Amino acid sequence: MTLDLQRICAELDPPIEFLPTHVRKRPGQAQTHAAGAMQDILEARGEAHLRFVLLTIVESENNRSALYGPLIWAISDRVIANPEWAETGSAWLEAFDRIDLNEVWNRARSCGGATPRRHAASTILHELLRPIFVTDGQGRLL
Repeated sequence: MTLDLQRICAELDPPIEFLPTHVRKRPGQAQTHAAGAMQDILEARGEAHLRFVLLTIVESENNRSALYGPLIWAISDRVIANPEWAETGSAWLEAFDRIDLNEVWNRARSCGGATPRRHAASTILHELLRPIFVTDGQGRLL
């Protein structure tokens, strides 16, 4: 974990606390074991992108504890795949206020390994976000 990643996570409100893998996360707290995933996203997509993804999680209603590596990647994937949704500003965060990311994570985990958790979570998020951001006319074109 680089100093850049530590700085980014320390600057968030609430700050994200990194835990060793043998320490359990406390419910409702911005804690994670996913330093590796965050570092990979930082290196692949840059600081602004990682900061946006993490803000999406920690600033949305009741989601600050949903800092799981594959779920962080899934949100990053949605931002890349649907930048027009992410660029809506407060509408993006309001959409995530209505999504229980811990439930998304549990659903992705329930796939039993048939689908990688990152991809399952990304698909679930797409299905939850699409009705919010796609108008009826656009949906019929697909």
